[in-house]
Amino acid sequence: MLTINSIEEIRETAKKFIDEIVDIPVQSAGIASDRRTLILHTAPRTAALSYAVRIPNVSAPAATGTAGDGAYDDIELHLENNGLEASWKADTGGATWNGWLPHPDLAVARAFTAGSAEHDRLWSLIEQPGRLTLRTQLDVNSLLQPAVQPGAKLDYEPAREELTARLPGVAPLTLRPIATTFGEMAADEWARIDATIETGPGKPAGATATWTRPAQPDVARPFPLHRFKLPWAVRDAALVATNTERVIPEIAGGNWLRGRTLFHSDQLTCARCHRVRGEGQAIGPDLSHLVQRDYASTLRDILEPSAAINPDYPAFTLEMADGTPLTGGLLSESATEIRVADASGQVRAIPRGNVRTTRAALRSLMPEGLLASLDAAQVRDLMAFLLTVPLEPAPIEGKTAPPPPRSRAEFDAVLKNLAVPAPALPPPGAVRPLHVVLCDGPKDHGKGEHDYALWRQRWSKLLSLADGVTVATAHIWPDARQFAQADVICFFNNNPGWSEQRGRELDAYLARGGGAVYFHWAVEARLNAADFARRIGLASNSKTTKYRHGPVNFVFHPHPLARGFAPANFTRENFIDETYWALVGDPAGVELLASAEEDGALRPQIWTRTVGRGRVFVALPGHYNWTFDDPLFRLLAFRGICWAAGQPEDRLDALATIGARINDAP
Repeated sequence: MLTINSIEEIRETAKKFIDEIVDIPVQSAGIASDRRTLILHTAPRTAALSYAVRIPNVSAPAATGTAGDGAYDDIELHLENNGLEASWKADTGGATWNGWLPHPDLAVARAFTAGSAEHDRLWSLIEQPGRLTLRTQLDVNSLLQPAVQPGAKLDYEPAREELTARLPGVAPLTLRPIATTFGEMAADEWARIDATIETGPGKPAGATATWTRPAQPDVARPFPLHRFKLPWAVRDAALVATNTERVIPEIAGGNWLRGRTLFHSDQLTCARCHRVRGEGQAIGPDLSHLVQRDYASTLRDILEPSAAINPDYPAFTLEMADGTPLTGGLLSESATEIRVADASGQVRAIPRGNVRTTRAALRSLMPEGLLASLDAAQVRDLMAFLLTVPLEPAPIEGKTAPPPPRSRAEFDAVLKNLAVPAPALPPPGAVRPLHVVLCDGPKDHGKGEHDYALWRQRWSKLLSLADGVTVATAHIWPDARQFAQADVICFFNNNPGWSEQRGRELDAYLARGGGAVYFHWAVEARLNAADFARRIGLASNSKTTKYRHGPVNFVFHPHPLARGFAPANFTRENFIDETYWALVGDPAGVELLASAEEDGALRPQIWTRTVGRGRVFVALPGHYNWTFDDPLFRLLAFRGICWAAGQPEDRLDALATIGARINDAP
């Protein structure tokens, strides 16, 4: 029971817990005249999320019921932006009431507000002639579908729901996910409702709020409280879309990439049983949903795997005919055999005749003490990998239909075809520093095309995941300090303002051994194309350059950076992008990685060029945003970046699938 005896005490209490509310400070606090209602004024809380307000040291401990030793427990208040904004006005124009109700069904609202002096006043007022106006948003989505973890999917396609809602003061409304009587409404939107109820003698004071299905018109179902959102509430999905960064203090400084390596390592063997975002084996539960979980509960599940066993993945103990026990996860069984996966992830097919009994095991297959071999930094890295997603694919924009996501099997085929397997991730601090500058420019094309700023933003984050990589950014052209410090400068812009002065700066940079990388329209130099081509091999003058948008079938040439790329490895050989040809310069002066057939001949599309001690890598693909999220294009681009910087070419290979458009289906 919360007992507060004075306004001074409530203010002091508010002062104590003001720091407990992250990003939503308490501006003032008070107590209502009935001395039962706590009033907190906060900054606006518009997101339809659950909020918790902790009030420390105000409740007597439950164990004793007293607080003779001066120690009190904390309590937490649960807040949500659910309910309705309500206002009542007398027909005579006199008395008014404004406030909040938990539900439009007045009988339900009375029950939930019992004991509130403010609401007792409303129930007295509505016995007079007047009008009660209710404003809310109604969430009618998936009323009959089971709840799932955010980001998860059901293993079947649920039928399209239709329902009829009956609300107080509103005629029956037929609701569908799309094209409702509230106007065109997307499947995940809420319906805005303004309802007016006449009050007074003889008027219904307990109007109901129910919904029915066309298949069962006589079965009226009540709306749960959480289906009604306050008029100013916004979807939590909208908040997540604009604030995807999770702040988890326990993993601050964790290395996501090293965490992924640990997950797949022989030291932990996690990937032998579990999958995360398409990587690993599907013997145990898929752990991709952990990005929605908190640190403490996830760590507890790892440390105490048998404390809560996933009912979809129970372990079984099989007693063999010779009395030998075998504990494992039951994958499948038939009339002739039973397939079992043991704790190491090894799958065994056992003839049914060799099994005497099968019984549920009392403990999880996951071994305890899994983290005992890790130091604190490694635990932080592993948890960073499990609880966060560093990058998601960029949204698809524009009128052009995108290609399907690259299949993981297609990507893996390239890696498996390497002459020399990629090395394991080196120990921290064992790699040479790699200083990268990403140089963007003003946007010069439509939605989803030539989005230089988006590329700079996304690849800055992506490249920074790798050990020893620092990323700086520039707009249009690097400054002198960046030229002096960079190992490689990557250009994705329309090369505005190219001049002989810039040519001399680039020459000096290449002469000291710097690397330069050019994507797509960065090869444009207009009237200075011939001068620019002397540095990068081939350049565009925009007037004579030819181009085509659409499918591109690349022909890969013998080149160190094209290792693993060959037509036999592809289930879908083409990209959807834009090719250039009829460029200014001498094709004999470049070393080709890939060409594409245009006008009946192979035209250079990806190449390298050595200029003194400097190195230049050019890739003409990149017209559409999705190309930079294609894991195979990334593999080529990252190799080009490393080669131009004079670093091991496969140093950034592990980044190729992070936030990429990739299909994990077998």
